[in-house]
Amino acid sequence: MGAESFYVKSSVVNNGISKDDFLSQLNNLNVIYSSITTYEYELEEFLIMTVHSDYETIRELSIEGCFSWFHECTLKIYEILLLIHTCIFPISLKDHDGNCLAFTSKEDFLFFVNELYREKYKDFNIRYGEMNIRCLPRERFYSSINGKRKKSIIKRLFK
Repeated sequence: MGAESFYVKSSVVNNGISKDDFLSQLNNLNVIYSSITTYEYELEEFLIMTVHSDYETIRELSIEGCFSWFHECTLKIYEILLLIHTCIFPISLKDHDGNCLAFTSKEDFLFFVNELYREKYKDFNIRYGEMNIRCLPRERFYSSINGKRKKSIIKRLFK
């Protein structure tokens, strides 16, 4: 996780489901995903989900998003986690210290994530400015903003 990204970690409560069954159920719920690695998946084209399993049983999920569209991204993560929580298996949220918190209302979720990342998001805005660029975190963010910067420089040169 770099300066451009944040993640929401959730602990799976009372689960006996395998990763393959979980992915199948995500597909049945019309959540679009594609495999990046054995345990990482691109979700809905703009998020990265990591599945943490123990002997083929899922124990935790992490969903990583990009600060470039932080508020919208947080809502999207909430929607996906709500689907998982209500339709596949119950989850609880985990803070950076590993403490579990109940997965409750949208307002509580948004408050939880905003509090976890207030300083890091502020630093991101100082470094890159406020933006609303919907992109994957990690290298995709950097290639996206570098491409926009190059276009901006070329436009200024030929004005």
